[in-house]
Amino acid sequence: MLRLFENSIYGQMPKSFDSIRFVTVREDAAAMGGKAILKETDILVYRGGKSVSIGLTMFVPKRAGKPAPAFLLINNRPKRNTDPERNEKSPFWPAEMVIDSGYAVAAFHVSDLAPDDKVKYTEGVLQLYPEQLQQGNGMKAIGAWAGGFAGDGLF
Repeated sequence: MLRLFENSIYGQMPKSFDSIRFVTVREDAAAMGGKAILKETDILVYRGGKSVSIGLTMFVPKRAGKPAPAFLLINNRPKRNTDPERNEKSPFWPAEMVIDSGYAVAAFHVSDLAPDDKVKYTEGVLQLYPEQLQQGNGMKAIGAWAGGFAGDGLF
């Protein structure tokens, strides 16, 4: 069953990269009225002399006495749905409710991994894996979104 999904939907996942770096872009210990710590991180992935940057926005509850389990949102809507300033609060990403429940919440936008566009989808992480585009069952956009942050995926 897994092979059917791999061959028909997600594509084969590449398993290698040269290096990966995590760069904290911004941290705010008083986010959400002091309930959370906001961390904005750029995840830089390098392979074959090229790199891509994947933005990750994360809120961690301040009242958590130990590492908090986290929910990860693959945002396929406009980036404002995961506004780190929380000026626009979307029901698509109920970050405050998640924090109030004691969980961390994180999100990345699909366009950082592969734009949701039948022509431009190669402009994200797939530029690191051009061989995938030549294979009939190679990774395409939906595979990049699914595998980009999966425990056994790319990163």
